[in-house]
Amino acid sequence: MTFWTRLHGALSLELAGHFSGMGFDPELLFEAELDDLLAP
Repeated sequence: MTFWTRLHGALSLELAGHFSGMGFDPELLFEAELDDLLAP
């Protein structure tokens, strides 16, 4: 459940444009989330 919630949340925020103007690359955030979720 945690995996889906974090993945869905990051994608939803990106698609809704909430990351624009924050001064970071959303792709890096998404990649970091995946790395963290898939870590053993």
